[in-house]
Amino acid sequence: MPSTRTLGGHRRYREADVMALLHPETAAANPLTAGVDSLWSHQTAAILRLRLKLNARGILTLGQLTDRSAARLGDEGFWPEQVQEIRLALYGKGLALSGDVLARKAA
Repeated sequence: MPSTRTLGGHRRYREADVMALLHPETAAANPLTAGVDSLWSHQTAAILRLRLKLNARGILTLGQLTDRSAARLGDEGFWPEQVQEIRLALYGKGLALSGDVLARKAA
């Protein structure tokens, strides 16, 4: 399970990851536990390369993807066009990269 370390050396875990372990029957209802492959219903050569790069970087779930910022993805070797494709796919699911803001329509 992914964790971050505090300055004191303690581990911090995401609540969604802990709850998925404690209650596996409700984990499927959490969209962040879905695989990154669920972002795209169509298959093009560019999307296939993007999915392979995500898998090679160990980004397997939407939660792992949304924990990253656009700048971090760039640092991990993703091209600006690929980051934009990820943003668009996440937006279609009502999700965003860390630091991005989803605009909501006023009712």
